[in-house]
Amino acid sequence: MYSPNGHYRHYIRDTLQLFAFLDEGKFNSDEAERLRDAMEEPWLQLDKTEKTRLRGLVEDLNYIREERRPTFPAEAGRSILKFASELRDVGHIDEALKVVRTFQAETCQPILSYFRGRAWLALGENDVALEFLKDAIKLDKDDQFRLLDMYMQVLRMVDLKAAVALADKVLSAPDTQPASRVAFAVEAKQAVIDEASPDALAQFASLVPVAQDVLDRMRDGETTLPLIVSMTTALLAHLAERSGDKEQAYKAMTTLIEAENNNPILYALRGNIFFPAERGVTDYLTAVRTGVKVAWPYLRLADYYLKQENHAESAKVCGQGLQLNGLPSKSTGSELFNMLAISKAGLGSPQWEIEELFQIAIKLDPNNERPARNLRTYHEALKKMEAAVRGTIVAENWEQPPEEFLRAIENLESSRERRQIVQSALSSMAA
Repeated sequence: MYSPNGHYRHYIRDTLQLFAFLDEGKFNSDEAERLRDAMEEPWLQLDKTEKTRLRGLVEDLNYIREERRPTFPAEAGRSILKFASELRDVGHIDEALKVVRTFQAETCQPILSYFRGRAWLALGENDVALEFLKDAIKLDKDDQFRLLDMYMQVLRMVDLKAAVALADKVLSAPDTQPASRVAFAVEAKQAVIDEASPDALAQFASLVPVAQDVLDRMRDGETTLPLIVSMTTALLAHLAERSGDKEQAYKAMTTLIEAENNNPILYALRGNIFFPAERGVTDYLTAVRTGVKVAWPYLRLADYYLKQENHAESAKVCGQGLQLNGLPSKSTGSELFNMLAISKAGLGSPQWEIEELFQIAIKLDPNNERPARNLRTYHEALKKMEAAVRGTIVAENWEQPPEEFLRAIENLESSRERRQIVQSALSSMAA
């Protein structure tokens, strides 16, 4: 959606700095002049679309600094904003910004700036979005449109410290603030809690009743937006779990699962609360059975089964994870193949198959040291088995081992001594 061009991003940053100089009365300073000179080279590297977009940005940033802008009711420009929103939602963001620019003098100004902020947010430029959202809340003096909610979310992405300061103001009198805003404030506050801190549990616990109260207000009808309600429910579950109240966390996630029509990923998230206890394992299995599209539940289940020495189930789960439509990363695939190789070794699969699985894991992620280390461990186990076989032959003084003995050592599962050697090696393998 947005250009990977480093010059483009550099130019946006410098443009915002120039306007900051303007706001501070330093637009004609030597520092500003040096910045303008430095912007000449990046500009030449931009393509036509980027230059057009940035010219529009400069025009819009100048517009929101005009002292006198028209005042219109909320309905003004609604049809234009609706059309522009449709363009934005299908990816035609530059066209959407051009449309509202054309009719900006006929549009409700707070909503206009809010729209521009949302558009730049969709372009991945959070700091630009913040500029327009800041203007929107300045114009929305009576909080008619509740634009501070979106501003707080974007501020958290751009300047977490400032977002927490704003959250503190909101939480100083939560009953006087919209429920959704309080929820966003709680979200910002919990984001800065140091989980290694001695009082981390107490900090999380202090936010639980606030989140619960907000959720109750939402369920009583203060907000009917399902996305906000779901976000707040998930937030409550997270806070409860971090504060040590796993039962409350489980209850909140259960409510969310019911509201979201048994979404598989929510079963996996609820599974995190109690895993590796039975309830957690059951939730992971439900997530896998219902087609969860992320790999980590498969990884954790496979690791769980390996520790239980249930190699058949571990291999099964690894196979299911590898059948996902596109692994999230090569490192994830490497881990799945690594654990599949360990599982196959435990099942007594042919040596060539086990070695091939380890090699695939190594090639997928050369930085993952576990598959190579486990492959060496496996080879060492094979050498011990060969030595054990030779030792038996020497001890029995056989010139030609009996047929029964040769058949026995062909199958890993049929030779207790060989099985014990491999099992010992498996226990040292890092899944």
